[in-house]
Amino acid sequence: TILPLPLEGGLKMTTALYYAPSGKTIQARGVAPDIIINPAKGDDPATKRRREQDLPGAMPAVGKEPVHTATPQVSESGCPEVGENKDRQLGCALAFLHAGSAKKFLAVVKAQPRI
Repeated sequence: TILPLPLEGGLKMTTALYYAPSGKTIQARGVAPDIIINPAKGDDPATKRRREQDLPGAMPAVGKEPVHTATPQVSESGCPEVGENKDRQLGCALAFLHAGSAKKFLAVVKAQPRI
């Protein structure tokens, strides 16, 4: 799609579907997490995050809904605070990288029951 610009020229916009390396489309669904990090108490879980599918003109999902298996959950309060903003989500990510595997990470942050 080429959108004309006010003075001269245009903006070329490419529209495409998103695919995982496996070849399955992740359009409008995204990628299911291997581990869910639940917000610490005091955070508003009702805060809605903006997703691609919520945008005007978003392309619809293609194909079947993926089958979800039980996903381990941890509370971000089990992760270290990082930086001046005391970012526990980042702390969880760094703890995961330092652990070297999901199994070791879950042991460190004491995984909650699976859903």
